[in-house]
Amino acid sequence: MKMPKDVQAALLLTSRFAGMSQADVQPLSTGEWNTLLVWLRDRSIKPGDLLVNDPSEILRDWNDPRCQRDRIQKLLNRGMALSMALEKWQRAGIWILARSEPDYPTRLKERLKSKCSPIIFGCGNIKLLESGGVAVIGSRNASSDDEKFALRDP
Repeated sequence: MKMPKDVQAALLLTSRFAGMSQADVQPLSTGEWNTLLVWLRDRSIKPGDLLVNDPSEILRDWNDPRCQRDRIQKLLNRGMALSMALEKWQRAGIWILARSEPDYPTRLKERLKSKCSPIIFGCGNIKLLESGGVAVIGSRNASSDDEKFALRDP
């Protein structure tokens, strides 16, 4: 699955992968992601640059107590986990859209603005996203049993 570096960076920084425990570094929340994006854009840096160039150099002046540099770097270092997840998702027919991509649902962006998810996952005809209604399934407060169920192989 060929994917732009900006989308890879968004996945690494904001998504959970199978096998993650509560002790693992937690992905950025939508608010943390937005704060980082604004900071990067103010410096004419794209998220994908964090994968191409030395992120410690890019983030040298980053100073946010909610989202520290070491956390961002640990999230960016999950390339192998991302590769395995992409392979699994591709086999299952799951597509991925980043908020920066043209196919991302316009109505989500218009209504939720910066609160819309940085990444959405789906399956089926992606063009239906613009045809009148979208169902978003998930929970920000899933129990540990729910998370175990969601992460298990079919």
